[in-house]
Amino acid sequence: MLSSSVDTVILNSGATSQSATIQITASGSTALPVNVTTDQTWLTAAIQGSVTTTPATILVTANSISLTNGLYSGNVTVTGGSEQPLYVPVVLVVSGAINPSGLTLSSRR
Repeated sequence: MLSSSVDTVILNSGATSQSATIQITASGSTALPVNVTTDQTWLTAAIQGSVTTTPATILVTANSISLTNGLYSGNVTVTGGSEQPLYVPVVLVVSGAINPSGLTLSSRR
């Protein structure tokens, strides 16, 4: 059985990307090959380092650049061998996002 070091990943983001790491382990003494996917375009997950078996470290990143203020949810899906997939929910809080290319500057005298 696959397990995660966290139940839910919560990321707070302004105008930039935010990341967190999670540890993936498997019950038993046999290392399992690990694959990760996400279900949202703003969410990525990648195995860190050259170890692609359990125990593994996964870097979860949320790119909020094109998102408006609000709450967003997604999932990281971890598969390993013939084990049931592990779903790790991700919540992204976007607040105070500023798009510098959309700013208009003016001066009054």
